[in-house]
Amino acid sequence: MFIDLILFVTSASLMYFTKHQAQPENFPHIPAVMWWGIITLKTVGYGDIYPITSNSRF
Repeated sequence: MFIDLILFVTSASLMYFTKHQAQPENFPHIPAVMWWGIITLKTVGYGDIYPITSNSRF
């Protein structure tokens, strides 16, 4: 479980640093990206935060 947590924080940080410039209003800080990751992975997503670039959607 600890490894999963480290992987989650690392991937959220990478997503923040790669997508913050394209969408600063949707990805303002790393905890917001963590929220997006949790909602996207655990449910169908609320739709409040979503990536707009094609490589992010992939």
